Amino acid sequence: MVKITKLVLPVAGRGERLMPLTLNTPKALIKVAGKELLYYALEETLDTEIEEVVVVICKSQEETIGNYLKKIKDDFKKLRFHLRFQDGPFGSGDAVFKAYDVVYPDPFIVRYPDDLLLSQPSLLKTFSDLFRKYQTPFFSLEKMPHELISNYGVVQLEQKEGRVYRVRGLVEHPKAEEAPSDFTVIGGYLLTAEIIDYLKEEERKMTEKGKDCLFINIGFTKHMDQGGEVCGIEFEGNRFDCGNLDGVKKAETFLGNKLVQE
Repeated sequence: MVKITKLVLPVAGRGERLMPLTLNTPKALIKVAGKELLYYALEETLDTEIEEVVVVICKSQEETIGNYLKKIKDDFKKLRFHLRFQDGPFGSGDAVFKAYDVVYPDPFIVRYPDDLLLSQPSLLKTFSDLFRKYQTPFFSLEKMPHELISNYGVVQLEQKEGRVYRVRGLVEHPKAEEAPSDFTVIGGYLLTAEIIDYLKEEERKMTEKGKDCLFINIGFTKHMDQGGEVCGIEFEGNRFDCGNLDGVKKAETFLGNKLVQE
């Protein structure tokens, strides 16, 4: 039985929507209720079999993120950290390629720490358990209000069982009235070697790289176009988009109230 032992955390973004918090601090190290966003993501590994974590950063973050990982290593003794560098804002697929030497050809999870997902079990544990059962790539999904739907990738789907769906298609940032459903992709993915192979094939066709030229979702779409199965799990828990100031504020309030209640 294949285990999920590898995690990729793309954190090279500049965090412009979080200014001025990110003026001197990488987005992944912004604190919410006393803990960094990166720390919350790493906490999700504690109830899983993940052993290797690739943190994809830009070169200017090397000292700050590197020192932070050394500082917290005793809290995550089972984890082996790898730093990889993204040369520019070329998209999520490009970020994943930087982890290729560590993750390929094994299945692995990609998590975006600025999507703060609070649940039991964690999203990482849920993905790991689902892969044992279905042996397919996975999306994390959330129903989104009509007025926000165009900000996300939206899936066409059919229910398999419970909160698990088979994904039939994916539309990036559709107009709300043209969206195939109200389910959007959030937080993270579980990738298999096939998805990486399709992304690599797409990258070879590029004569030059531009901003956001290669998204992970391209690999999933090509996999489905070739008859491959992709599934989605509706996230059950509390989600906060901490890529913006309003999301950080809401997360602070929620976690602060939770601490008071405990």
